[in-house]
Amino acid sequence: KLKRLDKINDDVNELKESVKFISDQYDDYTVKMDQMQIQVNQMEVRMIKKDLVIDSLLAKVSDLEKKNRVNQIEINGVPETVNENCVAIVEDIKKELLPDAVIVIKNAHRVGQRRAGFNRSIVAELDKEGNRQLMTDTARKSKTLNAAKLHNSWPNQPIYVADYLTSYARELLFKAKLRAKEKNYKYVWVKHMNVFVKKDEETKQAITIKKLEDLNKII
Repeated sequence: KLKRLDKINDDVNELKESVKFISDQYDDYTVKMDQMQIQVNQMEVRMIKKDLVIDSLLAKVSDLEKKNRVNQIEINGVPETVNENCVAIVEDIKKELLPDAVIVIKNAHRVGQRRAGFNRSIVAELDKEGNRQLMTDTARKSKTLNAAKLHNSWPNQPIYVADYLTSYARELLFKAKLRAKEKNYKYVWVKHMNVFVKKDEETKQAITIKKLEDLNKII
């Protein structure tokens, strides 16, 4: 009986040692996992900071590009035809919107790759920034500007005149619209090549979206 008890005690002691070993191993594993999580968190913070720096640089580049576009407008909805005269088309649009205004169309051309069944945008350079703003503001308020008014063989489809945004500003506008929809904001618009967002008619102050970080202001 004593031998059996000794054997049981030995087994119990071995079991205790095994449990202690496993427990120590688990503690070491937990410590290592905690250390790894800290490292991952630190890397995430560094990546966020890096992304913010990159976004800030992209915003600055976009601001520089805007200076080259202060007199330019972008027109969508105009059917594309062979041997068309884009300057004449823009002049006709100007006459529809502002028949008495003196606005010089310095040049105009289509932008983007040709695609079947798709009308490319027309980009036009005007004589001064004030006229760019005048045309875009008037077009935004117009309810009657359409292709059929310019040419009787063209469809009765709306024509849109807007600021010629940089690719970065387009991304801001797209993401601002998504965020505004998610947060139930009613108004997203562009003025002076900047993106603005407003909750509703009762909201006095609009939010200016100049960089991706500003999207977090839409709450």
